[in-house]
Order: sequence, then C-alpha cells, then structure tokens
Amino acid sequence: MERDRKLFLDGVRGWAALMVVFYHVLHCFPVAALAPDRYRLLDFVSNGPLAVYIFFVLSGFVLSTAFFETGDRRLVVSAALRRYPRLTIPVFA
Repeated sequence: MERDRKLFLDGVRGWAALMVVFYHVLHCFPVAALAPDRYRLLDFVSNGPLAVYIFFVLSGFVLSTAFFETGDRRLVVSAALRRYPRLTIPVFA
C-alpha cells in the first residue's frame, strides 16, 4: 500500500501544515497587528481555515483514488478504519 502513495501530495500537505502553524503562532503573538498594511503576505501564509480545507480535499482525494483505480470497496473501508483512531484520539484529548 505504501508504494501507491502519492508523493506529490507530501509537499502540499507540508505547506498546509506550516500554514496552520503560522496561523496559530500569529494569533498567539499578533505580529501583523503592529502594521497591517506591511504584512499582507502574512494573511495568505497564515490562513489556517484555508489549510483545513486543503487537508479536507486531500483526504477525500487520497481515500478515493484507490477505489477509482481498482473498484474495490474494501480498500476505502480499510483506509477509513485505519484513519479513524488516528483522527478521534486528538478529538477526545
């Protein structure tokens, strides 16, 4: 299954993860509030909600590609079940 990994998505996932980090850091330390006209780039780089949308779309894409390539529904169920504990543990924490 690891050989089917879409490597080109790792860069997008890394970029989105950094956007979430910047979003949280800049909201904890409001650097952009000092001079809002000078930091327009920070608005895009630290757009946390956009990064969440990107993760949502990537998850849907990754979960569905195995099904569309093979037509085997068990792959989708297996992938969803493997992700379920990994996603629910942080929710309960």
